[in-house]
Amino acid sequence: MSTVYHSTLTLKVNRISDDELLAETSFLSSDREVCAWMRTDVARLQIKDAGWAVYRSPQATVSFQHLPELVGMEAYLDSGPRLKNALGGKYPELARELLSECIRGIIQSETFFYTERGFIDPAQYDDFWDKLYVNSCHYYSHLDQIDKPWMEYAGGEGQRRGCLFTRCQSVSIHEESPAGFLVDAVFIDSFHELSVRMMVDNSSVVKRTAADYRRAPDKICWNNTRHLDKLEGQHLILLNKKDIANLAGGPEGCHHLVDLLYSVCQAAHTLWLQNQEAFI
Repeated sequence: MSTVYHSTLTLKVNRISDDELLAETSFLSSDREVCAWMRTDVARLQIKDAGWAVYRSPQATVSFQHLPELVGMEAYLDSGPRLKNALGGKYPELARELLSECIRGIIQSETFFYTERGFIDPAQYDDFWDKLYVNSCHYYSHLDQIDKPWMEYAGGEGQRRGCLFTRCQSVSIHEESPAGFLVDAVFIDSFHELSVRMMVDNSSVVKRTAADYRRAPDKICWNNTRHLDKLEGQHLILLNKKDIANLAGGPEGCHHLVDLLYSVCQAAHTLWLQNQEAFI
């Protein structure tokens, strides 16, 4: 068995001063290395500086660009459309995805400075998210069944300094036989840990799947593994993120499982595109 493709997406959010955060995301794979970052204030999460850089790519181009279009934008909820409008068609989709990941990391980090964001106590912060995210995933669709609230699980303000949040997604594709591939994928961050394994044939059709949760806010999250069977028979390279979200349970699924499966689909698409003649 030989490894034919590997990709790793990493994210870190640091509190670099009393007043500022720095979020950095990097995508490192067999065919490219790209980074993005943004610096925000703590109280309003307004972007003070942002940029992205390409260090290695199939086009062999190296670039480093500040993104003044994002300065002043809030790095928080519902930022997707604003980010898309600000960047327009001037930058590749990967740049927007990495910057979106920075924002997701900043939102997760808020757990550790919630009073500076205007919340009185952990209960008020939990209540805000419970109402906002109700029926958005399996956890928030069954709050009456969880053992403990988010802030009790995560620790909350004062628990972390310096590095507030880290995340890594890794995908490896191994050629197991002339007719099939083994895909191993892992999602691990400060609050979660889950993995996916699947067998895929030469035309990118999923033959077998399995998922495993090791850490999550509540044991109810383990129920999301039941959705993996719906992927069997699907062409990985034809699925977009909306397709994956629907297959992985929608409001009864897991956003992090969707993110990991999307990374798998992106890796498969890259590999099959590079070797399309070999997989006909």
